[in-house]
Amino acid sequence: MLLLLSLTVSDAWARPGMKGGNSAAYFVINNDSDKPDTLYGADVKEDIAKRVEIHETYDAGNGKMGMRHVPFIVIPPKSKVEFKPGGYHVMLIGLKETLSEGKTFTLILRFKRAGDVIVKDVKVYVTPPKK
Repeated sequence: MLLLLSLTVSDAWARPGMKGGNSAAYFVINNDSDKPDTLYGADVKEDIAKRVEIHETYDAGNGKMGMRHVPFIVIPPKSKVEFKPGGYHVMLIGLKETLSEGKTFTLILRFKRAGDVIVKDVKVYVTPPKK
C-alpha cells in the first residue's frame, strides 16, 4: 500500500494482454482527507504501451456495455473509489510487449492535489486476485 498525504492506492493488478492489443489495470483509491482530489491522468514507468488512459464501462443500452475515456475522476473526501472490471479502469492501449501472468510494472497515477503517485509492482493476473 502506498501512503501519500491522506491518499492511498492499494490492491493494484492488471489483466494479461498480447503485444499490439490492450490491457487494463485495477486498484482502490482511498481519500482519507477532508478535501477532494482529482485523478486526471495515468502512465506506466516502463515503455510497455503506446497510450495510457482512464476509462469507464457504461451501459450502452439494448443489453450491451460500452467503454469510454474519461478525462478525470473526482475522489471525494473521506471515501474510496474502486477501479474494477465493469467499472473504472486504466487502459493500457497498444501494448508494445505481451503482458503475461506474473509480470509486474509500475503505474503512475496523476492527481491534482497529491501529484504523481507511483504504484510499484502492479502484477498481471488472469483472474482477479483474492483480497
